Amino acid sequence: MVIEAINDFRTENGKGRIVNWNERENEFCVLHSLYMANHKISDHTPFCFLLHRAEILVVCDFMYNFRDTIRYMVFNLFGESQGHKDILLNSEHLSYGIVIDKGKVYLTIRSY
Repeated sequence: MVIEAINDFRTENGKGRIVNWNERENEFCVLHSLYMANHKISDHTPFCFLLHRAEILVVCDFMYNFRDTIRYMVFNLFGESQGHKDILLNSEHLSYGIVIDKGKVYLTIRSY
C-alpha cells in the first residue's frame, strides 16, 4: 500500500516509479515508527544515525481504511510540504516503515 501510494504520487508529478526498495532499511524505518508509537511523539532520527540519508515522517489519525489513510499521508501531508515532496520525488531509492497503534498511524520514509 505504501509503495503503491508513493509511486502513484511520483507518477502524478512526472517522475518514474521506484522499483528498488531496501528491505533491510525498511526494518530500521519500522523500528523508528515503533519508537514514535511507543513514546507518542513525532521526532526525527538524530542526524548522526541517519548516515547521510534524508528522512521524512508523519503521524496521522487512522481514517476510513488503511489505503485512504496512506494516500492522505503521502498526497496531502507529505505532498504539501516542499521538503518532504522533494525527498519523495528526487530520491531513486526509498525505504519505509509503518506502525498502527491506538488509532494512530506512524510512517517513516528514508532515502538512501
